[in-house]
Amino acid sequence: MMNADYFTYCDELYAAWQRGELDLSDVPSGLFDLAFAPEPYIRLQEGKRPLHMLLTNPGAPMAFQHRSEAPPTYRAFAELSQSIYLSDQFAKEGGANARRRIYKSFDFALFLGCSGLVNVETIPFHSARLDKRQALKVSQTAHSIQAYQSQLQSFLVNQPVLIVAACRSDESIHAGSVAQNPWLRFQCDLASIQMDRLELKPLTRKGAKVTSALFSAGSKHVVLTMGSNNLPSLDAV
Repeated sequence: MMNADYFTYCDELYAAWQRGELDLSDVPSGLFDLAFAPEPYIRLQEGKRPLHMLLTNPGAPMAFQHRSEAPPTYRAFAELSQSIYLSDQFAKEGGANARRRIYKSFDFALFLGCSGLVNVETIPFHSARLDKRQALKVSQTAHSIQAYQSQLQSFLVNQPVLIVAACRSDESIHAGSVAQNPWLRFQCDLASIQMDRLELKPLTRKGAKVTSALFSAGSKHVVLTMGSNNLPSLDAV
């Protein structure tokens, strides 16, 4: 594919998948559900300076994303996805936690001085479950995945970014907590987050222990929460 900007690249990635011409022969068989559309990004809320939530991969696929149902262009697919993810029906059919996370992300975007929200995926292909050790390995060995991530990295250099991750619960979150996680270190590199510049702001505590925290360096941010990769409520901040 041509060396284009991230959004053009994503359009081409989707079109190649639709034509059955996407070469993923270097990706281990069965790691991703490749009968379902790649989902590199979704604009969830329009704004002049959107926050980019850097996620792992799109997770379990849905019927409308199957090759037999997916719209002909990525723009149409992304617009349909946005409407579904924000719908009451999606929440009723098992997506309540995912939709709640999206709305919390809207709040965090405003909290961080941004307007708008775009979810971007470290790996654009669906899987019901993905071990991050496998995700890290494929990101380091599969040229097809690396080609996408190179476009993503170039795009995110000057963008506001937030990464949300779970962390260990046996110790208070501290200045070195981000660097303890290999997958998180990889994502920080993709997002041009300089870990040695991150400043810690506790968000929630349990006794003397910091249980969730915001790490920031300019417009680049990481939120760590003990036990889950959910955003804490800003009501508690």
